[in-house]
Amino acid sequence: MNFDRDYDMRDEIEHDGKFTSLGPSPYASELLSKHKLGPGTLQIWSDGAINIHNPKKPGGWSSVFVYNKMLMCTQWAGVAPTTSQRMELTGALEGLRAVLEGRHKELDTIVYNTIEVVSDSAYLTNCFLQMWWLEWKYNGWKTSTTGEDVKNRDLWEEIISVVEQLESKGLKVTWKKVKGHCGIIYNEVADKLAVKGKLSVS
Repeated sequence: MNFDRDYDMRDEIEHDGKFTSLGPSPYASELLSKHKLGPGTLQIWSDGAINIHNPKKPGGWSSVFVYNKMLMCTQWAGVAPTTSQRMELTGALEGLRAVLEGRHKELDTIVYNTIEVVSDSAYLTNCFLQMWWLEWKYNGWKTSTTGEDVKNRDLWEEIISVVEQLESKGLKVTWKKVKGHCGIIYNEVADKLAVKGKLSVS
């Protein structure tokens, strides 16, 4: 079975709304209906964007859900004022939360035991790949170098809580860093949706 075949994104970045569920392309739907796929990995490609030159500091976040290289659904929103780091974290948080809460019916048709969060943000991924969050919690949410309060603690704690809830259901959550703006298809889709979110509140 070849999952590299091109599929129709159906202009997903042109859809309006905070949560945009597109569902699989016609080709992906055909595969899912004809073949029982074994346990696999659900990817959440997340991204954030912000316009620092706008006094309103508008930002956007996005989550793109991919299974066996197939686009399943997307979600995005705009926020103002905000920061780039908060949008990067929110994209991942809302993606994980959507899985936990069952927001997208398209994901009900697939079987997976691992959720891989993919982001071009080292700030986000390194926190979990290098276990920064454990040190932060141990230090009372103070940085080890300066003793200052950890920024965006509220979002970090929410992400940790959602991850723990997913893991309590038997799901493994992993993290992956990719290079941004270099033509990786789902990173580009996530970027366009985050920008769309930013523009929606500009």
